[in-house]
Amino acid sequence: MRKILTFLFAALMSASMFALTPLSGDTWDEGTKTLTVNSNPGFQAYANKAEIENLVISDAVTSIGNYAFYGCSGLTSITIPNSVTSIGNRAFMDCSNLTSITIPSSVTSIGADAFYNCI
Repeated sequence: MRKILTFLFAALMSASMFALTPLSGDTWDEGTKTLTVNSNPGFQAYANKAEIENLVISDAVTSIGNYAFYGCSGLTSITIPNSVTSIGNRAFMDCSNLTSITIPSSVTSIGADAFYNCI
C-alpha cells in the first residue's frame, strides 16, 4: 500500500510541474499565466487548459476554431480583436469563470454554444 501511495504522490507532483506547451507561434508566460495566440487556434487547440488565466489574441488571428478553448476554467475575461471574423462551435464552452467578453463587429459568425456554460 505504501508503494502505491508513494507512486501516486510522485505521479501527481510530476504532472503539476509541466507547464502548458504552446502551439507553434504562440507563447506561454508561466509567471502571469498568459497565453498569447498568434495564429488561428484550431479544433481543441487549448481545450481543458485550466491553467490559462489570461488570453491575448493577436491581430494575426482571423478565426477561432471549434472547441479551441473549451473548458479553460481559469479564464475570466476575453477581448477578441477586430481581425477575427468567426468563432467556432463551443469555442469557449465551459469556461466557467468567464465573466467578461468583448466581441467586435468584425465577428460575423458565432458557432453554436460558443459561450455555453460561461457565467
